[in-house]
Amino acid sequence: TFEPDAGFPSHHHPQEQITLIEHGELEFILDGETRRVGEGDVVVVPPDVPHSARACFGVPASLMAVLSPRRYDIAAVSIVE
Repeated sequence: TFEPDAGFPSHHHPQEQITLIEHGELEFILDGETRRVGEGDVVVVPPDVPHSARACFGVPASLMAVLSPRRYDIAAVSIVE
């Protein structure tokens, strides 16, 4: 979840990333191309492609990112019922 004007800096990783925008709007930069994305939009980031995002339209935003294969250098939460 990002407050207005908050986000994450440009980075890349060897995993494919599928990002679902859950709430709000983001400026998403993918390989140098800026896109405005909002609730329900999905952005697919290929492996090793630079990307960043920022909630810059005056409202908080949240997203869910799924990476494959799994990254072991960041915390993951699993919920099993």
